[in-house]
Formats: sequence, C-alpha cells, structure tokens
Amino acid sequence: MIFRRPGALGLLVLLGTMTACTSEASTPPETSGTPALAGYQAPSDAPGFCELLAGSTHLRTLPTALGTLAVDTSDAAARQELAAAVVDLRAVLDDVRFAVEYADLETAVEDLVDALTEASGGRVPAELSGAVARALTVVADEAQPACEFPT
Repeated sequence: MIFRRPGALGLLVLLGTMTACTSEASTPPETSGTPALAGYQAPSDAPGFCELLAGSTHLRTLPTALGTLAVDTSDAAARQELAAAVVDLRAVLDDVRFAVEYADLETAVEDLVDALTEASGGRVPAELSGAVARALTVVADEAQPACEFPT
C-alpha cells in the first residue's frame, strides 16, 4: 500500500492503488462515472479542494489507466483518462495555489500533475511510477486533516 497513515485511507479509496504512471492526452473524455468519494460531505470549514478531490470521476480510474499504459503505451482511452485526471487536479491546484497553509499540498499536486502529464504521453518508466506514488502519498497526508475523508 502506498499510504503509511490510517488517516490517508479515505484518499486511498479516492485514488486507488497505483501500479504505473500517467500523463496528459489530447482531449479528456466527457465527465461521467462515479465520483471518487460518492456521498462525501466536506466539513463546513473545509477548503474547496476537498469537494474537488472527492467529486472527481477520473481520479478513480488512475490505477486502471496506468496499468493499461504499462502494458500498451499507445492505448488512447487510458491516455485520455490520465489527461482528464490532470484536468481535475489542475482545478484542485487552482484552489490550493493561494492558500499559504497548503504549500506542501500545492507542491504534491503539481508533482502529480507533472507525472500524469508525462505518462499520458505514453511514457511510463519505473521512476515515473514512483513519482506518482510519492505525490499521491503527500496529497493524501496533506489533504486528510482539512478534508476529513472517510477512513
């Protein structure tokens, strides 16, 4: 498991187990599917990025898309899923960017966006998988206290 703390398990449900890396494709697919954390109710004082993470329908598909690209780097659907996840994460980044108290989360989301962008181009080296896993761990660790995702 890529997460070390039980508090990060809610985000683990959100993001799933990572088996490879991702990057940006040309056109993201239409928004459809199940939100990462369906039914999640953010605490009243939670920042907006909590709802963005929980409502993403593309973060849930990262493990499958990454696994697919690890086997077939030309799979267009997997590349598009990664691109759509990047779009979701950029919205999170826009929300986090100006909040000084979330500087570590901002860096982790930037790192994740960079890694997914590279992977969506069809390049999924082993070190990229490690970069995605590390960024997801930090995102989980940094978002959990503010968002109180279910564990």
